[in-house]
Amino acid sequence: MAQGHGPRPLRPILTERSTSGIYLARHGQTAYNLEGRFQGQQPVPLDDTGREQAAELAERAAGYGFATLWCSPLLRAQETAAVVAARIGLTPREDARLMETGRARFARGILVALSNPKTIVFFTAFLPQFLDPKLPAGPQLVVMCVVTVILAGVSDCAWAVAAGMGRAWFMKPKRVKLLGRLSGTVLIGGGLWLSLARRSS
Repeated sequence: MAQGHGPRPLRPILTERSTSGIYLARHGQTAYNLEGRFQGQQPVPLDDTGREQAAELAERAAGYGFATLWCSPLLRAQETAAVVAARIGLTPREDARLMETGRARFARGILVALSNPKTIVFFTAFLPQFLDPKLPAGPQLVVMCVVTVILAGVSDCAWAVAAGMGRAWFMKPKRVKLLGRLSGTVLIGGGLWLSLARRSS
């Protein structure tokens, strides 16, 4: 149930028969997968390739005598399971625990950010200069730390959204070449400017 990654070909599954066991299969491709966009729990349907992948999965699943078919409530998973269910004669049963929530990754990100030495140095070396010596230092530091974390979160979210939108825009080869040329021009220009600035000094 990985999300936000690029499209991947259907992996060779169900190649070995087993009398019992649990088989896992990823949902078919969506338009967001193709564009490399994070889809989370949005109701993104399968695209044409995803429906073909679901049909291929159904053919491979036929004849294995599965007793139960489970899927997540996500639309792309429901559509994939429906194709398989129609082929093997089962009714999909939904379980929200199969959904990708991202809570663990979010918690790890917060832990890494808070334990980053740069963050610790920033709070201990930068913020104290703004303290009012006439007031208690503790409450002031708490307020400044909270405001800093909120501003950093808003800024990071804005950059993430902008990056997602920009990625979709730059997916075309012509735009990728344009971005590469612009980046190269900026780097070369910056190098020339530094070289001339050093000579003049």
